[in-house]
Amino acid sequence: MIARHVCSAAVRLRTALVGHHLHNRLSARITFLFGLSALLLGLVVSAITYYATRSSIVGQYSTAAQTTALDNAAIIHADLAAKLPGAQIVDNIDSTTSDSSSFLWTARGWSFSGRFNLNPQDLPAGLQRYVTGGTTAEQIFTIPETGLDYIAIGQEITGTSTPSYYYEIFPMSQAQSELQSLLSALLGAVLLTTLIGLLLGRWASRRTLRPLHEVSEVARQISEGKLDARIETPSASDLALLSSSFNHMVDLLQERLVREERFTSDVSHELRSPLTTLGTSISVLESDADEMTPRSRQAIVLLSQEIRRFQRMVGDLLEISRIDAGSADLQLEEVYLYELVRRCLDRTTSLTVPLEVETEVQDWLVLADKRRFERIIANLVENAQRYANGITRIRVTAHSETLAWIAIEDLGPGIAEADRRHIFERFARAATTAGQRGTGGGTGLGLALVTEHIGLHGGSIWVEENEPLGARFVIEIPRHLRDIDDPEDEQ
Repeated sequence: MIARHVCSAAVRLRTALVGHHLHNRLSARITFLFGLSALLLGLVVSAITYYATRSSIVGQYSTAAQTTALDNAAIIHADLAAKLPGAQIVDNIDSTTSDSSSFLWTARGWSFSGRFNLNPQDLPAGLQRYVTGGTTAEQIFTIPETGLDYIAIGQEITGTSTPSYYYEIFPMSQAQSELQSLLSALLGAVLLTTLIGLLLGRWASRRTLRPLHEVSEVARQISEGKLDARIETPSASDLALLSSSFNHMVDLLQERLVREERFTSDVSHELRSPLTTLGTSISVLESDADEMTPRSRQAIVLLSQEIRRFQRMVGDLLEISRIDAGSADLQLEEVYLYELVRRCLDRTTSLTVPLEVETEVQDWLVLADKRRFERIIANLVENAQRYANGITRIRVTAHSETLAWIAIEDLGPGIAEADRRHIFERFARAATTAGQRGTGGGTGLGLALVTEHIGLHGGSIWVEENEPLGARFVIEIPRHLRDIDDPEDEQ
């Protein structure tokens, strides 16, 4: 009797604690954290390496540029003392250096070389202010048109009759190229480090969560009814306590399940004999009802209804206990779905119920136990007659190429959305019918048996709203596709 509750508990445990989705989320989180840590560490190390190397390279270029500029300034000082023209002085400097441009300002104006397509307007204004103020200065700047970096050295030529200022510009293209190569290498190293971090995180998550995955797998097996599944974890494992507690819990649930199934079966069997006696006795009393007083006849009628209801409940409990124990006798036959529904409907009710079928489904075959399928239709018809003023229509349609739907509609008060899943549980009642026990005579097991029988056929059932009023019970059952070489097809 508690198999469904045990399975539900196992499902909840799996979902809340060791569910497959939880395992995946934890694995993804661990992998992500490893990858993020590797990425951040790679970025920090790369940034430190890049800026330290950049400072070193720029410092080397700056030192070399200053040495060259000072040497050339000494030559210019001698040429100015010899009163050579500015253009000739600059040409003399350019003839000895091939990797810089020279600019000389004297009272006569600018003299400069045309190397690198630079002119005095390209000299940084801030640099010129420092140099004209008598300070030797340097500055790294970028030409916007080309995007290239240069380092400029400027100083005043002293000891001359008029103020003179010398500037020399050196390209930073080689340094830029080196830094660009370094940056590309560092970015590649960051990507590689991140990838290694993700792989390491994946490996670590699998290794760390392997016991959790084992717990999840065992919980899944238990939720499928395999109550003999257990967790095998070494005593030295960190999850040894959880494993032992989990296994002990499953042992207790299994023992309780066996006890209650045995109890239900024994009680049901023990009740059948006295109920049979009571049924026979009440039949005798009913035969003499005409000789009784009206009050006695009414008592006999009520007693007869309750005994028959009790007999049906015992029969339902026996059937459910056999299903729970896995000993249900299922005799599947190949039948046409439409004919099966029509015959079941004819046998279960004398009322005329419209039966509609899609043309596509008329020749569909299903594998069904006729006795159990008739019980399915009978319980649904009885449920509609008792609580929804009877069935208004039954429709047989194709949901897909392999699934058929049987929709049983009524015009009753409908079933609240909150009750639609619970009404298929044992002894459950919808809120709209909870007070009808005395008049309806239901056992509370009809829809639960419908669910069990449909499950044996590999199908399912649910209830939904019926427009414009009422409820619609939908049975989904798989279609049986014959093999092309089936000899029955050739007859």
